[in-house]
Amino acid sequence: MRKTALILIITLSAMSLLGCKKKADTPPVAKNPFIGKWTIDYDRTMEETKKSPKYKPEVDQLFGMLIQNKVEEMKLDITSDKVIISKDGQEQIDAYTVTFTGSDGRTMIATSAAGDEQVQMTFTLIGDDYINFKSTGSDDMDYCIWKRAAESED
Repeated sequence: MRKTALILIITLSAMSLLGCKKKADTPPVAKNPFIGKWTIDYDRTMEETKKSPKYKPEVDQLFGMLIQNKVEEMKLDITSDKVIISKDGQEQIDAYTVTFTGSDGRTMIATSAAGDEQVQMTFTLIGDDYINFKSTGSDDMDYCIWKRAAESED
């Protein structure tokens, strides 16, 4: 009986140690790189708009002035479950659910309800401090490049 109890204690102790080691080797959960506050990067956005099939060089200067005026007003805030777009003194808040994250962590696809339909949003990390996002609900901001906002901005 003592021999069985000793083997049981040794086995449980070994399993406990192996279990702890296993947890220590488990990598920490990576922080979602899209979460944070973002502002439009005017220069990069202007370059990106030239890739649009709707782009017309003759309206480049007018479009540039419109974008430049909006840059100061537009903000994007991505939380773990919401996308908040602030423009013209109003906020549009959309709850989302992540449906896909690329293996390299540089792409995230999420769905959001827009009325009676589901909208898919695709977020793409550009470098470490820029993102682009596209939505099946609208192509209004497909060519906007967002840069990480300074910590002190609201």
